[in-house]
Amino acid sequence: MKSFLQYITEALTASDIAIAKKNMARIAKQVMAKQAKRGGFINRGIAWNTDTGKGGLHAWWHASKKPVVFSWSPENYHITQVFKNPAAFGLTREVLIDMLFDELIKNLLPGADEQRVKAKVMSDYLRYERGEMDYNKPIEKFLMSKGWVKVSKTYSKSTSYRNIGLLGNLSDVKKCVREIIQWDIPEFSISAMDPEGRLLTTMGGLKTERDKEAFAL
Repeated sequence: MKSFLQYITEALTASDIAIAKKNMARIAKQVMAKQAKRGGFINRGIAWNTDTGKGGLHAWWHASKKPVVFSWSPENYHITQVFKNPAAFGLTREVLIDMLFDELIKNLLPGADEQRVKAKVMSDYLRYERGEMDYNKPIEKFLMSKGWVKVSKTYSKSTSYRNIGLLGNLSDVKKCVREIIQWDIPEFSISAMDPEGRLLTTMGGLKTERDKEAFAL
């Protein structure tokens, strides 16, 4: 006598199975999109419980976009990633050039030679792209206003202790923390700052109620 499962399996046509698989894939995609919108809860590119060599794990994180992950080193900074791959941040080379131009103009006296300013902008762009300049506050603040969080994860081999530094708007930092706590990370702390560099809070691995309350977890 056939089991119910065997009977159903044999009764399904190849077309039925294909439709079922398509529907399952569609539902899974919808669920992942909702999870990402709520602040993660899935692995979207950052393995928070691993360490990536001497430079540690560094990234630009976003709740609904693919994170930009890299290993820090001299000439490979957070801002370097933006100039090397502006499309990953929803930007273009032209937009970055305009932002550099506007920033430079603000600091110059009226009547400055526009051609010399443009030459300086192009020179700076290449320096950022090559990693010769390690920081640009206006551009990084602009990214944070669009939901990006600057991540710096360091690891001490001598103590096996990890610190995850997060820099961004509090609402986005909270979403990032919610993703981090889905991972089993031994001995870690989180230091969170706003775009101006003011400390939001420091937590010892979210182990206490005070830590969790700080981020309404």
